[in-house]
Amino acid sequence: MDDQLAFAELSGDHNPVHIDAVAARRTQAGAPVVHGMHALLWALDELAGSDIIGAGLCQIGAQFRKFLYLDTPCHFVLTSHDPRAAKAELRSGGLILATLQVRNGARGMFDSADLAVPDLDSVGDTPAAPELAALTGLSGWTSAPAASVQFDRAFPRLARAVGAERVGALAALSRIVGMHCPGLHSIFGGFTIDLVGSQPSSAGLAFKVTLVNDRFRLITMNVGGSGIAGKATAFMRWPPVEAPPMDIVRRSVAAEEFAGIVAVVIGGSRGLGAVTAKAIAAGGGRVSITYLQGRDEAGKLAAEIGAMRDSDACVALAYDSSGDAAAQLSALSEDVNQLYYFATPSIFRRTSDLFSPDEFRNFCTVYLDGFYNVCRFVRARSRAPKLTVFYPSSVAVEQPPAGLAEYAMAKAAGEVLCAEIMRQSPDVEILVARLPRVLTDQTATVAQVHNADPLAVMLPFIRQLRQPA
Repeated sequence: MDDQLAFAELSGDHNPVHIDAVAARRTQAGAPVVHGMHALLWALDELAGSDIIGAGLCQIGAQFRKFLYLDTPCHFVLTSHDPRAAKAELRSGGLILATLQVRNGARGMFDSADLAVPDLDSVGDTPAAPELAALTGLSGWTSAPAASVQFDRAFPRLARAVGAERVGALAALSRIVGMHCPGLHSIFGGFTIDLVGSQPSSAGLAFKVTLVNDRFRLITMNVGGSGIAGKATAFMRWPPVEAPPMDIVRRSVAAEEFAGIVAVVIGGSRGLGAVTAKAIAAGGGRVSITYLQGRDEAGKLAAEIGAMRDSDACVALAYDSSGDAAAQLSALSEDVNQLYYFATPSIFRRTSDLFSPDEFRNFCTVYLDGFYNVCRFVRARSRAPKLTVFYPSSVAVEQPPAGLAEYAMAKAAGEVLCAEIMRQSPDVEILVARLPRVLTDQTATVAQVHNADPLAVMLPFIRQLRQPA
């Protein structure tokens, strides 16, 4: 994270997906990711140190394909080169994260006057969050985020080869995408940049949007300044998925429909857990929600429920499913009669292997160990004659999508565990439901895919648990 913060200062890109673990977990990435330009500048510095690129470098092209996560080994692999050009890849876990192409030759000239527009640095450290439609024709100029000497220190070999001003301009691409266009909800797609001979009177970089593709939420822009000129692409991802407000939920639930329910919702600060908590509370029940990182989100959810009901209708508790439930949930009500288990790690695979034992173990820690531990604790603590439990499995058990074998296997094993718990504990009834793909932060991909509505999915199950078989 120290590297993240340092590059944020150097580039001016303070997008929270790179530097805020709580905010990043609400994105497709699920955790903070390395700035794409940081990884590319490191790779270019390596090429410059190997004398593969130098003063004759005239073009750089890159495509960002996968996220690079913090504290994860990344390998720079030169795939081909000759005196005129070179190709390379950044790889991690067998996945190609980014591709890089460089070309040597004569440099052209570029007049950036046509891109000179008002300065946009008023954005400060808070990224802009425009609507996609507002990006059409958007243009702006951002001054150099740091002094040339700082780029000299950070990427010394590349700075010697192409000049520190150009290194600064490349870093400013990250600022334009992450802070201005698309800004907060951005994913950097790639760029093709020519190194040009002209230099503007002031260091910085201009951009102008030339195309907005609504279907793929793709933005193409011209960029130029400080000795570089070319095109860059970015995607605008969907914002975090919010649970419907209480007044909307209340319209779908009868006033006292869930009166008498005292539920604990593991993983209740967002997603299906938040929807479930709101539905139960709207129907007259009481809920305790747990959170791992989203303390503020959990607090806001409890306050929203409390504003409609009363301050005791919802309480928020910190809980890590990899730890002991008894040590963490001692404040839980002894009247709990329902348990909903929505704890989940990052679902989408970060390796190209056919099967990853580490991924499978991670899923089992949450979906088996964590579930069994909290289920046993709640049953032992509760004074209710019967504990009804909701265990969300997945349709992936029936036909695992590519790359989700470990997830599907762990969910299948969880179903077996649920059956065994009920066989040995007559006072525990578990409803196992193979849920369809539901709209959550993890499934809100750039290209729209059909996702079921969370409230429509969960209400029938809550009603079913209200009247156990």
